Amino acid sequence: MRIINKFFRLVLVLFMISIISFFLANISSIDSAETIGHHLYGNPSKEQIENIRIEKGLDKPVPIQYIKWLQHALIGDLGISYQTSNPVLSDIKDKLFATVKLVIVSLFLLR
Repeated sequence: MRIINKFFRLVLVLFMISIISFFLANISSIDSAETIGHHLYGNPSKEQIENIRIEKGLDKPVPIQYIKWLQHALIGDLGISYQTSNPVLSDIKDKLFATVKLVIVSLFLLR
């Protein structure tokens, strides 16, 4: 019973972190559509930026964007990295072993 309680608390904390992170990213002064446009086209036109905004769903209200993101995240679709052009989950998997190794070494060094 104690493990189940801790599990539900973990899920709640992760949920709250996802909400806070998502909304903080959306109130940032950086326009995601412009950033993507600069990555794709170098110097995008206003029409290209607007097309990106519509294609990525950035024209929708933020709560709708969050719900759509959450639906995809729950099935393991974290999107495509704009830096590597790989699926984000694939990039996480590639770095996970090195991260775990670093954590284990750090734990032994701190004791």
